[in-house]
Amino acid sequence: MSTECIFIDSKPYIMTEVLFKDTCGNWIFTQPVDESIDPIANSIGYFMIGAEMRGTGFIIKINQNNNPYAIVLTCAHIFINSTLGLRDDPTRFIVKGESYNVKIMPKFLNWSDKRKFPKDPISGNRISIPEDWLFCEIRKDNKNYNYSLIALVLSNDSFIPQETNVKIYGFPKPIEYMNFGHCAPTSKITDLSILNNCIHGGNKLVFSEGKILATNREIMSISCPSSNGMCGSPIIINTDNGIRVVGILHGGPSGTTHKKIMLTIFETIHGININALLGLLKKINKQIKTIESAGIQICYKLHRYRTELEICIQAIQNGVEFTNFNSSEIIEQLLDHYSKVLLIEAESGRFTDYNIGLTHELLRNDINNIV
Repeated sequence: MSTECIFIDSKPYIMTEVLFKDTCGNWIFTQPVDESIDPIANSIGYFMIGAEMRGTGFIIKINQNNNPYAIVLTCAHIFINSTLGLRDDPTRFIVKGESYNVKIMPKFLNWSDKRKFPKDPISGNRISIPEDWLFCEIRKDNKNYNYSLIALVLSNDSFIPQETNVKIYGFPKPIEYMNFGHCAPTSKITDLSILNNCIHGGNKLVFSEGKILATNREIMSISCPSSNGMCGSPIIINTDNGIRVVGILHGGPSGTTHKKIMLTIFETIHGININALLGLLKKINKQIKTIESAGIQICYKLHRYRTELEICIQAIQNGVEFTNFNSSEIIEQLLDHYSKVLLIEAESGRFTDYNIGLTHELLRNDINNIV
C-alpha cells in the first residue's frame, strides 16, 4: 500500500484531498499545464473570495450575445460558510489571467434527506455535503468579453467503467506547515518541500493522472492525487472525439464520521443537542483509543488531539452549562474533529489512498437544464 499526505484545515469548505506515494515509495507528482499553448487553460479557473483562493471550477456553457456570460460548474462546499449556508461575499473567477464577476445560481442544500448524500464506493460511507455541486454565472465588468473561453463537453456515455484512465485539472494552494496534517510513519516533515514540488508550488493550473478504482454511478473513486484548492476540478477522459468530462472532484475519501459531524453542526445551528454531540465525541475518542490499544504509534498531532477531545468529553459529562458557549465555538470544535477524520482512519490502517468525484451521470439532469 502506498502512503499518503492528508491535509488538516478546520474549515467547512475543505474536503481533505489526498496526495500519496506510489508503491515504490515515491511521491506522485502532478504535471504543470502550459497555459500559453494548451487550450484547456481557456476552460478552467479558480475562485477568489476576498484575498483567499477557494477552489477550482470549469466552464460548461458560453453565451456570446449582446450581454455575454458563461456558466461555471464547481463544488457547492467551496462556498459554504460556518453556518452551512452559501456565502454571498463578492467573488471573482480567474481563468487564464482574466478576472470575472461571479453570481452564484440558486441552490438549496437539503441536509435532512440522506438520499442527497451519495456513498463513496470504496469506504461505503456517505459523503458529508448534500448534492455537492453548484453553477455560477460569470461576467466581465464591461462588454470587453474574452471570446477565447472554451466550454468543456460532458461525456455522452451513460457509464464509465472501473480501470478507465482519467485526469483531473485544477489549481492547488501552496502547502503550508500548519496544514501539513499527516504523512505516513515512513515519511518525514522534510517531505513538505517535496510535496510543494508535487504541485509545482501551487497557485497554477496542474493536472494529475490515474484510474477509476471503483464507481457506483453517483460517486467514482480515483487514483489521481490532489491537493487543497483542486475541489471542483473536472475529471476528464480522452475519446476519439476529444476530451470529455465524466465527473467533478469532490475531495478525499469519505470517512466514517464525516457526515455525522456535518449533520451535528447543522443541528447545533438550530439548537444544541447535547446527547448527539457527546455521542459523536465519544465515538471519535473510541476510534483513537482502538488505534493505541493495537500498539500502533500514532502521530503527535493525533495524540495531542485525543487529549483535547477527552477534556471536552469530561466537561460535558460534568455538566458544563452550554449556555456559557456560543454556537460558533461548538461549531469550531466540530470542524476541528472533521478535519482529523481521515487522519484517524489512516492511522487505523484503512485505505485512504484515493480521492472521490461526483459522476457526470449524477449531474446530467441539472447540467442539461443549464446547457
